[in-house]
Amino acid sequence: AQDIISKQAEDFAGSFSKMATKEDAGALLRDLVNDGMAAFKAQARANYSKIDGIVDSGVSLSKLKDLAKQIKIDLQAGLPSGSPGTATVVDDIIGKADVVTFGEASALRSDLLAIGRSASDLIPGKAQAAAKRMSSILDTDMQEAARTLDPTALTEWRAANHFWKDGKKTFDNSLIKSLMRKEPEMVFDAAIKNGRPGTIRRLREISGGGAEWEAVQGQFLSDLLRRSSNEVGELSGVTLLKNVNKFGDDTLKELFPNAGHRQNIYELAQAMRLTQTKPQDTAMRLATQFAQVGAGIAIYTGDLEPTDEK
Repeated sequence: AQDIISKQAEDFAGSFSKMATKEDAGALLRDLVNDGMAAFKAQARANYSKIDGIVDSGVSLSKLKDLAKQIKIDLQAGLPSGSPGTATVVDDIIGKADVVTFGEASALRSDLLAIGRSASDLIPGKAQAAAKRMSSILDTDMQEAARTLDPTALTEWRAANHFWKDGKKTFDNSLIKSLMRKEPEMVFDAAIKNGRPGTIRRLREISGGGAEWEAVQGQFLSDLLRRSSNEVGELSGVTLLKNVNKFGDDTLKELFPNAGHRQNIYELAQAMRLTQTKPQDTAMRLATQFAQVGAGIAIYTGDLEPTDEK
């Protein structure tokens, strides 16, 4: 009976593509974020560049450049004001013209947003703190420049700004940035196995929910079955159910938005638990029913108590 359910569990997990190792899965998650950030940055610049095609005015960087020069002095004095990435952006800002196009200002803002995702920060948080100070000034300067726009250009500004703010909610996130500073083999556990619903939702949205996310789902299921098996590889229904419940409904919904997939996971865990705790004849009947039409038949016939069903 147990073999039947174990085979069903393996087949279900195998229906999802998965990576060879958790390190590969972690690398995939990091690539998804980096690719998503690059696409967001490019689209944001394109949106703001539409304004440049309408008006001749631009965004003043005078205040931003003054702050960048001060940060540069701090760095040269040996103070841990940021990472090598911060220094690169600071030098870029100092070298800019006093007035730049909206597209150029957008590109600078995206560069500042990316700071804090590097594992090379001298002291975690210092780079992000410097970047936030510069981003705040640049945001204000762009808002000031927008006040002088004609109605047509202002419409483009509002659309571009709306896109920027939505994307910023996803990428300017401390948890997402902290993941990018971890080694690949640690990313999967931090993001998925021990992740929060909000973090998993952001990662799923970045992935687009396609084949890449299916690989993440498959890796989770493979890891779940491994952690729920004993030293000789025998799956424990009690442990499987415990691990599923420990993960939590809210988090599972973000990882598996398809309700049918979540139901399969819970019912597999319940069915395995019952085949291992019920008398042999009952266990075999339940396993056969499950293999034929799924665990729903066992629930219907009353062999799964209502308190067991998720």
